[in-house]
Amino acid sequence: MSVTDTVASTLPDGVTERVDDLESAALLGVVLVVALVVRLRALTAESLWMDEVYSITYATERSTLAILTELPLEDPHPPLYYLLLRGWTAVFGASTVATRALSVVFGVAAVGLLFALGRRLYDRETATVAAAMLALSGMHLYFSQDTRMYSLYTALAVASLYWYVRLVFDGDRSRRTAAGYVATTVLLGYTHVFGLFLVLAQNCYLAIHALRVERSQAVELLRNWVGTQAVTALLLGPFLAVLGMRLLGYPPFDTASPTWIPVPEPGLLVDTVARYFEYGWLWDSWAIGFIAASLALAGWALVSDTDPDEFPTGRLDRLLPSRRTTFLLVVLVVPVVVPFAVSLTVEPIYRAKYTAAASIGLFLLVARGIAELRWTNLGVGRFAVAGLLLLAMAGSVVALQGSPQNPQWEDAVEGVERHGDDPHIVVVGGNVPERFYPAVHVAGEESATAVQTSELDTIGDVVAERHARGDQVWLLISRWRTNRSQRRVIGDQLGDREFRTDGRLEYFAVWTLRIGNATDSETTAGSRQPATVRTDGAVRNG
Repeated sequence: MSVTDTVASTLPDGVTERVDDLESAALLGVVLVVALVVRLRALTAESLWMDEVYSITYATERSTLAILTELPLEDPHPPLYYLLLRGWTAVFGASTVATRALSVVFGVAAVGLLFALGRRLYDRETATVAAAMLALSGMHLYFSQDTRMYSLYTALAVASLYWYVRLVFDGDRSRRTAAGYVATTVLLGYTHVFGLFLVLAQNCYLAIHALRVERSQAVELLRNWVGTQAVTALLLGPFLAVLGMRLLGYPPFDTASPTWIPVPEPGLLVDTVARYFEYGWLWDSWAIGFIAASLALAGWALVSDTDPDEFPTGRLDRLLPSRRTTFLLVVLVVPVVVPFAVSLTVEPIYRAKYTAAASIGLFLLVARGIAELRWTNLGVGRFAVAGLLLLAMAGSVVALQGSPQNPQWEDAVEGVERHGDDPHIVVVGGNVPERFYPAVHVAGEESATAVQTSELDTIGDVVAERHARGDQVWLLISRWRTNRSQRRVIGDQLGDREFRTDGRLEYFAVWTLRIGNATDSETTAGSRQPATVRTDGAVRNG
């Protein structure tokens, strides 16, 4: 028994609980401050990228009614985030800082909610480590600095799990708890479609849990659960109807399907786990270390954790890990494996960041594995293990914020404006919103044209038409939304019209190419080598 435990045992119960609450509040405060600081650091280091511009455009240029009725025809994501961003920008404006600040708020809230979830499931130590991991997670840090719905998605996922634990593990049948679960789960469904896979995980675990408890307890639990699920499904009805028509290919909802997602390869599952720790383009030995450490510690939690207040009631209790770690394992596995299987067999829908809710299960398992070291010879050493893991995650945060992670669309447009002579921009693999990018206000058909990846056979005509008008033409090609064969089509289209690349600028994930007519150049028509660029970013002819 530690000195702290010895002293605590001599105090009255009420005083002990108050001291414990104060210590928990202090630990939570430290973790929240860290979460806030790392999320505010370098908040505007990167320019807005295309998806962020879409979010801002939807929120500021469409009415509430349009977001609810028109957006489902164009965007695969539910409308809740756009509605919240609309209200936020009405108060704080639509600058880069203002719009990303909303994601910061949700990101910090998710950390606090995870602390509450971890403490309810286990104890203060597990809660603190798990919350600190979320605070320093590269993926979740990225979400908190991105004008998209993913930090809200994470916060609502944690909140839904919190109320679920109260319902299932604590046996809380109060209306308040049921309402809390229904409200957070419905909001989760209206934030991201992958929230439904978390609901599936909750139902999968409930079936397992019902088989592990006494029959009378299982009947009461299932009766209450069916009621909450019925209300949840009813409130999600409009979104589920739209989703069903989209999956069945009924127009006009079929146009909002995520056609840009490729069929996943098995290695993406490993990459997904690594991205929970360090997100972006940073795959290295750190990623391998994170995977190894997380698997080892999570495995230790599954083996060593027990249910002190429960007694084995059947074969399942003897075969499976403790009920709480089984629950976390289901939360980790189902939101990853099920959409991955759907992507392989039905339609590609899997992206690592869509599975962010599963990281909650992983972080809690790892934190529990560290806490369980207290019963081994590494009892005191568990603090060093936690410190080393968090220090490594902090190091990946520095690396993440020190390198570009988003396509530098705004920088590319500014570069073209700076180096071009009355340029006309052709965006390949993206749209041209009415405002395009706020910093340069490129707007309208006279300044920019969008060519979708399904329309690449028209790009030669587009460039020829702009050249005929005397425009200087620049291609901005998305590296994320075009593959090698599509870029070959672009080259063939330009080559057939005797156009060539006579200059380029370098930006992350955006090819920025000046397109010249070979007949007007001193360079022969057969020379189609790409231009180079000096370190200062100025164009140099090829």
